[in-house]
Amino acid sequence: LCAGCQERAAFFAIKKALPKAIYTSDIGCYTLGLNLNAVDTVINMGAGITMASGFYHAYHQEKKDKPIVATMGDSTFYHSGTSSLLSAVYNDARFILVILDNEITAMTGMQPTPGLGITADGSQGGQVPLKELIQGCGVRWVKTIDPFDVEGLVKLLKQARAYTQRRNGGIAVIIAKHPCLIRYPEHLKGIAVKVEITDDCNGCEYCLIHFECPALV
Repeated sequence: LCAGCQERAAFFAIKKALPKAIYTSDIGCYTLGLNLNAVDTVINMGAGITMASGFYHAYHQEKKDKPIVATMGDSTFYHSGTSSLLSAVYNDARFILVILDNEITAMTGMQPTPGLGITADGSQGGQVPLKELIQGCGVRWVKTIDPFDVEGLVKLLKQARAYTQRRNGGIAVIIAKHPCLIRYPEHLKGIAVKVEITDDCNGCEYCLIHFECPALV
C-alpha cells in the first residue's frame, strides 16, 4: 500500500480490535491487506461479502460464534457489492463489513465512483450516496469514521461486533472514509507526523512488520 494510505490504518485497527476474526476481502488496492495479515480470502468482485455470509452460516450451523470482518472498497461495493449485501441481509447473516471509502477507483486509474456524481468523461451525473445505498439493502447499523482515528475505529469495531451478536442485531457496516492521498494530495497538508527514533526503541520492528509503511525504513 502507498505511504500514508488510509487503508493501512483501517487494517491495523481491524487486527487490533478483532485479532482472531476471519478476514474476507475483495478486488482492489486493499487486496494488499494480505501483506498485513488482515486479508484471508480474495476470489472475485463482491465475494468479500458473500464469503463472509457463507462463513457465518457454516459456523452458525455448528452453533459456533466466530467474528468475521469483510473489507471492500467503495468503488467495488458500487460495482458488485450491493447484490451481495442484499442477499446477506435477506439470509440473516451476521458479520462486520468495513467499506474502505477513498472516494475514487484508485486501483485501475482513478475513475470516479457513483458516490461522486461525476461520470467517466468528467461530466455531471447522478450521485448515489453510499450510506443511503447500504441502508437501502436493509442494513440498520451503519456508522462512518475516518480510519486515521485508529482508537475510535477500534472502539467502533467492537461495538459492531456486539451488534452482530445481539438477538435483534444483524450485519454491521462501517464506512472508513478518507480521500485517496494519491488522487487528492491536498489532504496531505497539515497531517504529516515527524517520527523520531529514540533510545527507547529496542529494534522489535513492530512498526515495520505490522504497519508495513514504505515511509518507514
